[in-house]
Amino acid sequence: MIAAADVNGTRYWKSSGRIENVHIHSIWVFANGQRGWFREVLHAVKKDCTYRYDFDAVDVRKVNGDLPSKEKDVKRLPSYTSKFLGFNTLDVKIAGDLAMYPLGSNQGAGS
Repeated sequence: MIAAADVNGTRYWKSSGRIENVHIHSIWVFANGQRGWFREVLHAVKKDCTYRYDFDAVDVRKVNGDLPSKEKDVKRLPSYTSKFLGFNTLDVKIAGDLAMYPLGSNQGAGS
């Protein structure tokens, strides 16, 4: 899973300006048999957003399964997910704006 911080105002490559509505865009890749388990966990999280977790909503969107739309969606996902990073590099407002999971001993290899 790759997760990146975002804020309002970065959608059309405008200055991010004042930090409002901090949220996370993420890309998840599942092996066969993992989607059902994830749906169960996600359902439990959505039910408990206002009490246990420090966010107010979860919005899941599946990559379009029809070609050529699927190919277009897959190519667009990384740039959409990371659109705040360019603004944050110039004027760091949120530390740790990008993370890749699972964390492990190989993280950062090749960098």
